[in-house]
Amino acid sequence: VYFIKKFTAALDLGLKQFHIAGNGFGGQLAWQYTLLHQHKVLKMCLINGLHAANEIDNSIFKIQNKNGIGRFLLRWKGTKKSVNKRFSKIIGDTKILNDSFILQTQTLLLKKGNRETLSTLSNMPYKNRSVRLNEIETPTLIMKSGLFNDTFFDDKISNSTVKLYESVGLMPMIECAEESAKDFLHFL
Repeated sequence: VYFIKKFTAALDLGLKQFHIAGNGFGGQLAWQYTLLHQHKVLKMCLINGLHAANEIDNSIFKIQNKNGIGRFLLRWKGTKKSVNKRFSKIIGDTKILNDSFILQTQTLLLKKGNRETLSTLSNMPYKNRSVRLNEIETPTLIMKSGLFNDTFFDDKISNSTVKLYESVGLMPMIECAEESAKDFLHFL
């Protein structure tokens, strides 16, 4: 959240106000930033955003859970098979898991500093602000997966619109790119 604040200020492009969106953990960063800086955010979009309302520990990016992406990344050996296996659990239409997608994912996962950053995040203290979600007045689009239907945000942010993608997994921006882009642009 602090990085977003510093980054937008450093751009020096007159970003006094802007739209913010995030998927998964990025969604958590988006709503936490918006909660603390509502005067800067015009509209927010949460794409299967994490909320951490049920977190027991004090970790900002929980990697201990059995199926967590963090645990996968730290143990991942770089194989196509492991990327395919992991993404086949979170994507509705596995036809998109072609060689190009797998290679792009491998390239991103192997970028210098990726695992070190994850390790750092896993040890950072987490301040759970989910009890304050009702304070967000920013117009919000909540994009949700029909296959992993988490209703947590539905009634927490009063000025929100929910868009459910029935047969889609956790990545509507990839799985139904055209439809989700149209919905997002219509919302903006």
